[in-house]
Amino acid sequence: MRSNGERGVGLLEIVIVLAIILVVAVVAVPRALQSLRAYRVSTGVSMANEMLMSARMSAIKRNRTSWLTVDRTARTVQVRTTDNLGNTIDVGFPQRLPQGVNLNGTSNIDVGFDSLGRSSSGTQTFTIVEASSNLRKDVTVSPAGKVSVSGMYVPAG
Repeated sequence: MRSNGERGVGLLEIVIVLAIILVVAVVAVPRALQSLRAYRVSTGVSMANEMLMSARMSAIKRNRTSWLTVDRTARTVQVRTTDNLGNTIDVGFPQRLPQGVNLNGTSNIDVGFDSLGRSSSGTQTFTIVEASSNLRKDVTVSPAGKVSVSGMYVPAG
C-alpha cells in the first residue's frame, strides 16, 4: 500500500507483470518455432515447384528434354538440358533449399520433361522434409507434366 504522495511501481506489481510475460512466452515460442518450420517446408516446396515449371518450359521452348536435378547432398535444385551436341548444360543457377530442409531418402532425384512438356519417366513423387520436426510435403509430377503438392503432414509412428 502506498501513502499519499508516493509514486512508482511496487515489487509485487513487477513480479506479476514478469509472470504474465513468462506465461505468454511459454505458449508463444513453441508455436512460433512450429510456424517457422512449416514456412521452411512451404518455401522449399515452392522453390521445387517453380524450378519444375522452369524445366518443363525449357523442354518445350528448346524442343528437347530438360530435367530438374535435386541434389540431396548439396541441398540444391538445378534445371538442366542438352545442347545441340548432346552435352548436358545448366539452365540458370542452382537454387539452395532453405536451412533445415532436404529430401526424404538417400539419393538425388532427376525429374525430366520431354519436348511436349510431359514427364519423361511417368509419375514421380519426392518428399520435402524439415529435419528437426519431420514436417513433410510430397511433390508429384504426373505423366502429363502437371505438378501437384500434398498438404503438410508428419508421418505416423
